[in-house]
Order: sequence, then C-alpha cells, then structure tokens
Amino acid sequence: MPHKNYPYYEHQKLKNFSELLDFCSQKYGDKIVFSYHNGEKLIKKSFYEFEADVRNLSNYYYENFKEKHIAICGENSYYYLINLMAIVLSGNICVPIDKDADKDLLKKLLKISNSDTLIYSKKYLPFISDKKTKLKINLEKFTGRNQILQS
Repeated sequence: MPHKNYPYYEHQKLKNFSELLDFCSQKYGDKIVFSYHNGEKLIKKSFYEFEADVRNLSNYYYENFKEKHIAICGENSYYYLINLMAIVLSGNICVPIDKDADKDLLKKLLKISNSDTLIYSKKYLPFISDKKTKLKINLEKFTGRNQILQS
C-alpha cells in the first residue's frame, strides 16, 4: 500500500491546557465530546459541559490545595480525566498512579512523590483505606465541595 501525502492543516498555537479547553469549547460548544454509562443511564457531555466541569473542579483545587502533589489512581473514566486536568490547571502537581499497582508499590509511589492527597476510584477503597495518606477523595463522588474523606 503506497504512503499517501496528506496536506498540513493550519491550526491555532496553544500554550497550555487552559487554552486547549477554551479553544475546544468555543469551536465545538454543544457537540458531544464524551458519553458514558452511569448505571443504566447514558450520560452525554458536550464540550461546554466538559470545560465547566474541569474549571469548577480546578477552582476547588486552587482554593484548597496550593502547590501540592496530588496522586490519582483509577481506571480511565470521565471523572479521572476531569480530575487530572483540574489538578494541572489549578497549579498543583498531578501524580498518576497505575491502577494495577500493588499495595507496596502504591505506598512507595505516594512516599517518593510526596503526595499527601490521593484521589481514587471507589473500586480501590478497600485497597486504599489502610494507607496513611492524609487526605483521600473518592474519584466518582468528588464534586469539589463534598465527599472528602479525612484519615
């Protein structure tokens, strides 16, 4: 099969995640960017909604965490993505941890990354509940104002 030469497309230069969110929200607005099942219901999120979710959560992180190392552990999901982007946009340091890490590796990664906050998927609650992390937040239920579990 011969290699095709595709034309280059002009595109806007973006400097960071914030500009990427703005650009996509302005360009694609009401178009659906994510859809996922929440129990029996199919949830659809537009670019506008995605940007609002990320910015709202980012504001919470900005107000409550200053230059912190925040670890995140969970399977790929809408919640994982908005948390990851919100952590970065808030000026904190995101420490993604492999969802398949065993207890010893998780403990080691939290220690060497200086993470005192862990955002996790509820699937990992029994696994994580015995950790000495100062603050643990359930990924699926965290809205920025509730569901914070103090250890």
